[in-house]
Amino acid sequence: MPVISAQTRFQLEKSIGWNLNAIHVGTTTDTGSVTVLNDTTLWGGLNNHGGKWVHPNDTTGDIVRVRSNDTSVALTVSPALSLNSTTGLEYILWDEDFNPTRIHDFINRVVHTVTRKGAPPLEDTSLHTGGKMYTFSLKSCVAGIQNVLTRQSYTGESLLTCDNVWDESSDTTMVTIALEDEDYREGSGSVRFTFLAAADTATVLATDSISATDMSGYTHVEFWTKMTSSAAAGDLQLLLDNSTGCASPTESLNVPQTDSAVWTHHRVALANPWSDTAIVSIGLQQPTDLGATTVWFDDIRASKDGSETWERIHPTQWRLGNRKLVLNADAYAHAAYSLLKIVGVKKPTELTSDTSICDIDPEYVIEAATAIALRARGDRTAERRDAAWLEAERREGLAQQRLNSLMTPRGVRWLSDA
Repeated sequence: MPVISAQTRFQLEKSIGWNLNAIHVGTTTDTGSVTVLNDTTLWGGLNNHGGKWVHPNDTTGDIVRVRSNDTSVALTVSPALSLNSTTGLEYILWDEDFNPTRIHDFINRVVHTVTRKGAPPLEDTSLHTGGKMYTFSLKSCVAGIQNVLTRQSYTGESLLTCDNVWDESSDTTMVTIALEDEDYREGSGSVRFTFLAAADTATVLATDSISATDMSGYTHVEFWTKMTSSAAAGDLQLLLDNSTGCASPTESLNVPQTDSAVWTHHRVALANPWSDTAIVSIGLQQPTDLGATTVWFDDIRASKDGSETWERIHPTQWRLGNRKLVLNADAYAHAAYSLLKIVGVKKPTELTSDTSICDIDPEYVIEAATAIALRARGDRTAERRDAAWLEAERREGLAQQRLNSLMTPRGVRWLSDA
């Protein structure tokens, strides 16, 4: 069952805190500083809240302790916050014996132990056939596959086949360009760029002209890349411009992360499609100096997301092995050059920041993490151990009931490590 109301880690933390009766949730009523949060609505007098933990709901992820508070109720914290506290800042004030960092750890412990029954759904369109490839490496997050579909048609058009050398402009002191007629994914070749060690990160290395193309009705640019060394997302940029030589690009598209020595198909969303009404030049730039490396490009085209028609590949025509999807000859006969859609389930995502979205049932996480926290607190003092452990058992029961209510995904072929 998909999560209908997704929650962030901060929201889960609040719910767990309420279950434990260990928090106050407030909002600052005035501007403070990196060491002071002002909230005149907070109950308490001088030093009532000393030693407690403060977790502001901002982008910094700060967790600090209250050193003291005065009667106007200004919370003085240490260490200092990363940013000055502002009016209207929501925060969680935790009891002294619960560091929120522990709660975050409990949340991820629950996420890591969720069963296949609670696995979140997956749709992935990162794979593309071509170059007589039958075997495809799957993303590490994939836990199982229900269906494999092939894109039979879509709204789009070719921008640059890369069957010829780019020749509109190039800086020969930084890059050499050649046609590759033995290693390519579509057509009769690919274009090979050899970067020199001294290539400038601010210079457009090479461009090629295309017929004026109105791309305002499209959403993505698709293309193939291959590199002799790995590159992080944004280390390379594909440029689109309505003027020659990509003098002032209307689009500077970050090439996604690319592993070394393997052809990778990319789909990158256009940032300003309404401005892309007369694209006449495509260029290449490296915002990060990649040193002496070689890059191949092939089959650059525009596409419109949501316009696709998909056809299911019969389950007898594909199999899984060693975290790879393998198509047989029958599947390849009607999907020789096509985007693939993988439909299945994935491993739950670890929540690493306050804005991380929980992709499994949030109520299961809340109840199970509450139970772990109660058992942790129950170990602290004998006088409340029995009550805490009894409540923990109740919460564990609620969590199990929630998990049992979920539907087991049907028709899934599970990967061996999922």
